[in-house]
Amino acid sequence: MGWFDKIASRIASELDESGLDSDARAQLELARAYLDRGDLDEAESRLTPLLQQHPRVAAVHQTAGDLAQARGHWEDAVTHFGRAVDADASNARAWLSLADALYPLQRFEPALEAGRRAAHLFEKFLDPEISKRGLARVHVLKGRVALAQQRFEVARHELDRALSLGVEDQGVVADHGRALSKLDPEGGARWLLHAARNPQANFDLALEAAAAQSDPRVAAELLEGFAKTHSQLSADELHRLQSRTALAWAQAQQAPQAQALMSAFESDKPSYLGEACHDLARAAALLNDFGAACEWATCAQNTTSTLDPQLRRVWALGTCDLQTLNALATDIAAQAPELAAQIVEALSTPPNLSAVATLVHESPTAAARAHWAQRLAPSLPDEDSALSLLQFLENIVTPLPPSPHLAAALARAREALSRPLIVALLGEFNAGKSSLVNALVQSALAPVGIKPTTATLNVFRHGLGGAHVIYRNGKVRRLQTTQVQPFLSTLAQDDAEAIDSVDVFLPHAPLQTFEWVDTPGLNAPNAAHERTTQQFMTSADVAVWVLSAHQAAKATEVTVLKQLQASRIPVFAVLNKIDQLDDQEIPLVHEAAANALGGAVIGIMDASLKGETRARQAAHELSQALLGFCEGRVWPLKQRSALLTLQSLIEGAIAQVTQHEPHNETSPEQAALWNQVADNLVQAPAVGSLNTGLSHVVADVAAVFANSGAGPSQEDALMRAFLRHITAALQMARAQLVGLPPTAVAQFDVAAQAYAAQTRGRLEAAVAANALAVNGHSGMQRALEQALPDVERFLWSPWREQLKALVAAEHNRQQQAERQTQARKALHNARFTQPLHTLRERSQRAWQTLLTSAPFQAQAESALGENNAP
Repeated sequence: MGWFDKIASRIASELDESGLDSDARAQLELARAYLDRGDLDEAESRLTPLLQQHPRVAAVHQTAGDLAQARGHWEDAVTHFGRAVDADASNARAWLSLADALYPLQRFEPALEAGRRAAHLFEKFLDPEISKRGLARVHVLKGRVALAQQRFEVARHELDRALSLGVEDQGVVADHGRALSKLDPEGGARWLLHAARNPQANFDLALEAAAAQSDPRVAAELLEGFAKTHSQLSADELHRLQSRTALAWAQAQQAPQAQALMSAFESDKPSYLGEACHDLARAAALLNDFGAACEWATCAQNTTSTLDPQLRRVWALGTCDLQTLNALATDIAAQAPELAAQIVEALSTPPNLSAVATLVHESPTAAARAHWAQRLAPSLPDEDSALSLLQFLENIVTPLPPSPHLAAALARAREALSRPLIVALLGEFNAGKSSLVNALVQSALAPVGIKPTTATLNVFRHGLGGAHVIYRNGKVRRLQTTQVQPFLSTLAQDDAEAIDSVDVFLPHAPLQTFEWVDTPGLNAPNAAHERTTQQFMTSADVAVWVLSAHQAAKATEVTVLKQLQASRIPVFAVLNKIDQLDDQEIPLVHEAAANALGGAVIGIMDASLKGETRARQAAHELSQALLGFCEGRVWPLKQRSALLTLQSLIEGAIAQVTQHEPHNETSPEQAALWNQVADNLVQAPAVGSLNTGLSHVVADVAAVFANSGAGPSQEDALMRAFLRHITAALQMARAQLVGLPPTAVAQFDVAAQAYAAQTRGRLEAAVAANALAVNGHSGMQRALEQALPDVERFLWSPWREQLKALVAAEHNRQQQAERQTQARKALHNARFTQPLHTLRERSQRAWQTLLTSAPFQAQAESALGENNAP
């Protein structure tokens, strides 16, 4: 028999059961005995006639109410307990029983009123033990009502009072822990742990206490201990306990213990409770065994237990298995159609970019993020032609932030593949390049003179006439044919540097075979001219080097020609101004040029560009020589220039991609700052400063008012002074919180305001009770000290909890930011970085393959031969 039943027996002896004869009293005692034994049917058989014969006797209805309560028939219990108090309004136990019966029906206000009636009566009992126990039960009732109404501070206070009065019910201990958990999670977890460790603790309480623990190792040890002390668990309860223990060990990163428990389960058997399957799935996921997590998730679905489809998708992504993800999409189609559709879109061909990006961001591991990001990797072309590789490069860089220079260079490179052979006219300034190009196009459009006159790349192309001035910013200016020569002749240097090229269109048939590019001279006084030529010359298909017969094959010319040779550009040398040499000098100049240039040129052609007739003759001979050389080599020449240009474009694209690579927004300094908060939640200087300040507050305020004869009329002034000194002490402590994040200091301000409010409340209570109306310094100081809240309990402890929450939230944010950064990097790598590096390897391989082809081998052999005009 429990302590309350013993109290009930003692109360029963004091009750007036007049109206019951000896037989009726005997039947009532017998009914109580059967009720105590748990034989409810027999108890009911004894009570039924008594209720019919004595409908107004409190003791009969009290027992009937106890029987209904034992059966869980709360409405019947309320009816009988209500009749008991109607029959005897002084029956404390009946009022308390009525309150207890009203509580599970959530009729809280009537329950509290009945409890107040019971408390009033228990206070009058002569037996102090009965009075204390009865009042304790009233406090339990008040606490549980407050807990149900989420008034956690009131619930904690009432249950605390009940426990202080000697209640030993572990259910009350657990309720106290539940209330405290909302105010102090760590403290609440300790109370629940204490309740769950009691041998009489039930299965649900053990699970609840384990879930409340911040340290999963403590939770695991609690559950293991519960299993050892409770051998009568059902099979379902045992499975549930073992699965939750496995989850706790997995959360504690203790893989051997978790796996040992998980190995006892068979994932192909759906007979386990859905909650057990959930725990096993989560435990497997924490151990990065996502295949097992998916299997247990499927078992949970088979038990009709709901499992978050979003979580299942994360686990399926962790397997990096296409079949598993497809199966999940089918499995959750009815439960979560939007999630299933997103998976289908991500796995379609071609994949939906947004859907794949979502999967990558949700993937649980770096390996999974990299795996699924590969679905967005562009498909490499089957062949290594320059056009295919250029198109592939365009596809890669298109989604990137615009780069006008790269876009323009790509457009030029692609267009060059469909144009006639592009021939660059190169040489040092004043060598005669512009005169030669005028003869080639039979139109005096290129400016000529003693000083360097060509400042831009002037491209002569086949067309109806006119010119396009293409600026580096993408703008285009159109000129009439008659405007070309004046425009080029008067172009200022600053204007020339803003121009990418000038395309001059002429209806000249030979331009359908060769396009001529007049370049600024090398070794000119203007460095910008030379830079423009250097950037362009390797992108030409063929080059013509114009030398001056007086200074042929200078060291500066040989250096540039060697660069062209390294780029495998076929070069024809035109020895200009040959008419200015004596007959004896010509062989010597030829020999010197041949020795100096060696294999850098295909051949050397004599020319005189002075006078229209001679210039056109030289232009004709050059055109014929080029036609003869290029016959059968047009395709490889185009491939050569395009592949060489492609390689420089790839390097530019890689630089652009590197520039836009995602990075983590959380700086190392910020992460270190929060780690410092985690390691040192309350700085010692702040604690010492406040403790010292508060110790002086009471003494200083009490001394001032005691010496001035403060009395009750000055209590308001004393209160203001007291609070002012408290605020000053708090501000001094706040000043010591150097180096903490602003949000941490802001949380201190919140805790300090709460502490000041608590102080005000206690001081007002002391004033109301005339506690300050005392004579002398010591009495006032003692009253002020009692009004001062405990600084550890009401300031530092709440602030620590707030800081722990802040640190945990910040760590979660940093981890989430890191995962998102890794996801963006995986996508960036799959879509841009990796394809570009693969493209660079492919283009280099295509380049090497081209150089070993027959046309280029023939070119190499030709260069080894005699250096004369082909």
